[in-house]
Amino acid sequence: SKSKNNYIGIAEPANTMFAKVLSISDVQMWKWYELLSFKSIADIAQLKAEVEAGRNPKDAKVALAKEITARFHSAAAADAAEADFNNRAKGGIPDDIPAVQLS
Repeated sequence: SKSKNNYIGIAEPANTMFAKVLSISDVQMWKWYELLSFKSIADIAQLKAEVEAGRNPKDAKVALAKEITARFHSAAAADAAEADFNNRAKGGIPDDIPAVQLS
């Protein structure tokens, strides 16, 4: 909900949207797949079985984040958002920091 600041707006920047999808719980992820993904129920069940068999749930969450971000932006924007997220997670400096001249 917007009042709890845990929503994802469809007009949010790709980087923000991608990061917010990654912040959902692993349990919620499967509901999101069922409600928001264009994947078939069979494909979702297969992915869930892979996670239950030991695949990292982050892989499934990244795929969902890319799918949702691409839907509202573009595939290229989703790829860039993933790269930006990975860069920040490793302590990198974001590309969108404005330059400021100090005197």
